Amino acid sequence: MWKHGFIVREAHLVVTDSKLARNFYSLLLNTSPVILKDKSYFNLEGSKLLLREESHALKPPPGSSGLYHVAFVVDSLEGLAEVFRRILEYRLPLLGASDHGCTLALYTMDPDYNGVEIYWDKPVSSCKLRTKALDLDALSEVGGYRGYKVSIGHVHLKVPSLDSAEEFYSGTLRMRVTERGYLGALFFAYGGYHHHIGANVWETAWGTRGARRRPGHVGLEELVLNPPPNVDVVEGSYEDPAGHVVVVSRGGGPGGI
Repeated sequence: MWKHGFIVREAHLVVTDSKLARNFYSLLLNTSPVILKDKSYFNLEGSKLLLREESHALKPPPGSSGLYHVAFVVDSLEGLAEVFRRILEYRLPLLGASDHGCTLALYTMDPDYNGVEIYWDKPVSSCKLRTKALDLDALSEVGGYRGYKVSIGHVHLKVPSLDSAEEFYSGTLRMRVTERGYLGALFFAYGGYHHHIGANVWETAWGTRGARRRPGHVGLEELVLNPPPNVDVVEGSYEDPAGHVVVVSRGGGPGGI
């Protein structure tokens, strides 16, 4: 059922209104959050999404580095069909719908314009990533499954340069480059998965030209990765080229909770 290996154990997001964000993610992630004094989190399959409210946080300047989207994988095609039904019923923005060869994906955004992908891994042993339009009419004919489960499958980032992303994620963190065929993007993974990290320069080539993430902005602030035991990478806390904290921990991470 799960092919991603539970590598991305945690994603920490800054939001401006935790109640709005909780309502949005509860609807799509099909679970209720744990609410603490200064933050809340969702216990997903083998992973956590953490939300920290910063009411005066700003949207990052156009062209800056940061989050492109957090991608949540569902356990079945029927689960993806149910997500599609909810997006339509609750009039959430549908920014895109793609068949990537290995996956079927829906794209939306949370109330702070943080990108969100919900996808299903096709039952194929291997494939080359591609992009073509997803047949939404066919998806709408699939019976939805209200009991679907969700995990963090990958995270896609806007980076200042592909060279710096490759140096960090492949060189330092020992991920494999799985795809170079997309103009302006690279994809990285541990093991045989299509990708656990995506990196692109589609927006950072203009505007503020890849300025690193700064405090006081909404978006991703920390990732926790759990590499396989056969990967020779030093556990600890790093900073990636976009300015995110990346914690490598085979124990699943500090939790931030």
